[in-house]
Amino acid sequence: MTNLNAENQMVTNQEHFRQEYERQLKNLKREFQDQIEWQKYCVESNADNLVKHIRLKQLESDFAIKIEQLRSFVAHNFCYFNANEISSILAIPSQMLSSDELVFHRIWLGSHLPQLAFESINQWEQAFEVTQHDLGLKYHSVVWVWDVGQVDGDQNFIASELNDSYLIGYYLTNTQRRALVKSLKRLLENHSEIDAEFMQQLINKRYFVDVSDYLREFILYTFGGIYIDVDTVPYRAATAFLAKPEVPDYYSYLPSTISGEIEQIHVNWLNLLEDENGMQIAKKGNTALAKIIARMNANISRLDKEVPDKDDVERSRAYQLHLHDSTYGEWYSEIGRSFVAYNDIIAKNYLLVLSKIPETVVLGLYGMRLIYDPVNNAKLPLTDFEEDCYRNCVRKLESCNWNLTNPLQLQSFAPLIFTDELIRIAYHPQLRTADHGYDYYSFMSHDENLDRVNDLFGAFFITLNAESIHYPYYWVRLNGASSKYYRELPFVLPICEQIERQREHNLPRKSILPNGIRYIRGDGLTEQHKNQIAELLFETSYLEYCSYANKLQLPKVQLQRIQNVDPMVDYCNILIDIQGQLLGFFIGLKVSELNQIQFVSYYRDEMKDMDAAYDAFITKNTRDNDYFVGSLAIDKKFRGLKYFNAMFNQIVKQARESGAQRIVLTVWESSPALALYLKKGFRKIGDSFDYAYPIFFDKLYMLEYTNLY
Repeated sequence: MTNLNAENQMVTNQEHFRQEYERQLKNLKREFQDQIEWQKYCVESNADNLVKHIRLKQLESDFAIKIEQLRSFVAHNFCYFNANEISSILAIPSQMLSSDELVFHRIWLGSHLPQLAFESINQWEQAFEVTQHDLGLKYHSVVWVWDVGQVDGDQNFIASELNDSYLIGYYLTNTQRRALVKSLKRLLENHSEIDAEFMQQLINKRYFVDVSDYLREFILYTFGGIYIDVDTVPYRAATAFLAKPEVPDYYSYLPSTISGEIEQIHVNWLNLLEDENGMQIAKKGNTALAKIIARMNANISRLDKEVPDKDDVERSRAYQLHLHDSTYGEWYSEIGRSFVAYNDIIAKNYLLVLSKIPETVVLGLYGMRLIYDPVNNAKLPLTDFEEDCYRNCVRKLESCNWNLTNPLQLQSFAPLIFTDELIRIAYHPQLRTADHGYDYYSFMSHDENLDRVNDLFGAFFITLNAESIHYPYYWVRLNGASSKYYRELPFVLPICEQIERQREHNLPRKSILPNGIRYIRGDGLTEQHKNQIAELLFETSYLEYCSYANKLQLPKVQLQRIQNVDPMVDYCNILIDIQGQLLGFFIGLKVSELNQIQFVSYYRDEMKDMDAAYDAFITKNTRDNDYFVGSLAIDKKFRGLKYFNAMFNQIVKQARESGAQRIVLTVWESSPALALYLKKGFRKIGDSFDYAYPIFFDKLYMLEYTNLY
């Protein structure tokens, strides 16, 4: 393949783009298969291990470079990108779901469908509408219940059987689309290979999770498409998957779990994340699923058919463990073999259209987690801090009888845990923690309070997601002609600003940024970033006048880079978007740190007196413990998108972390920023700096912000 210069991969029309994209994509998929074939050779041959390793690493490195080249090509020519016009968005061999497989299957057993499930379905329907609008793809939702008796009296259910032998009616979503409702009991009656009588007994005894773990695989095998838990909600990248719904299609070579001998495995379906089976994607008649179902059937045939009542806690828990191993356990044994996680595809850059920059999301609540990790057989008791958070949260919830008028109130009952992670296509709204071994799972919890908090957190997470979806440019769009995805980015979400104001817990806080936006500081800045900062400095002051006829005879931007950016680079903070372009910056540090920096002025001699007067003005109005914002600017193209709020939050965060008692900065009277700062709570201190008034007809003010704690 030609070694392409990513910066110059501009094309002139859509057909040119499509041809070049397909050429690079074809090479990528072939080179991935070359890696697999080399792995097979390494396993089967007696070649020198070091030689094998070096060759494999070279193949992987070449593959990674070419992925980056194609990703860059797409980014630079996104206006020509249309998912309908290209064959795949995966760098690995893949196959598409067919039109009759564009179905989201859900299972709900034991009761009427809860309201949160309707909200989740509605959020997915909004993603469906975006995909249909941009690309013409039509998705459908099916909710599988046990029988008509389960929906009897459900005011949201409308009976209608039509010409489908499994259909019993439908639900109307908030988007006025129909979610079809079908009967699992009717499905099993047509499939003698399943012990329908035993399934009925499990339903009667309320072993709903285990029935679902089994039947979701059977539904995927029978119909193909997507299985998803009823409360799993879409995230921004959901529309990337919907635009090009494909599953892997290649062979790997791994030791057999039975004989230990190397066997060829067809990798041809997906789950969402690691060991979670709440979202799975497969084509109809998937052979791996057929084998899993056969093993599940064999396990079930050996189970005691006398199912204990749930009231018999000890026996029912033991029985449920056997059921769990017989169903989910068989699915779990296939992890890393016949299916891969969509999140791993994203993490390895195999998905060619998404950002690699992590995004800040809510994980859970401090103190609300499991204390036992069954996978690693490890126990981790709550820390003293977590214990306090747990008790305070439960006490506050008990005081209001566990009833919240708005799910978002939960954030005031316990401090939220945040994390930065790669963009996902979906989230299951359950309590998570930094150590995922202790994430909440209902069947592993024996704490009623924790169960109830998890229910409230689920409602909180789904509501928070609904707030996000309402903002422009939330969804990833794969039709460049109508999308602004790579040019304009989501607004800072008001709800996230509310979360950020959790001061009562005195925790380290993260600035919540628009999706895909991140800060880079100090050593992470590139030469281009530093030059852009130098250029933006001219929008904050009268530096053109100062830079004229400088002693080094340098262009003004180069001069500012040497004189004001490089000495302060450790304290420069830039805000970048998905594609790495600089949106804005600020320079912030303690005054005591500022005083340690040795600045050298290369301005013409007549500027010395003004510099000295400015330095005296700063010294007079600041203290060593102040956090000083030397400069702040947002690129003109990105003003009005609330990035100032995000940068202000970061300044406050850094000031707190430094132990400063106040933030101080200077601003010219003529600058529009003055009104913004005053609105944020800054106030003028001391006299104005009038030395330069005869030159610029402007005054400089010192402002302070004291509402840090």
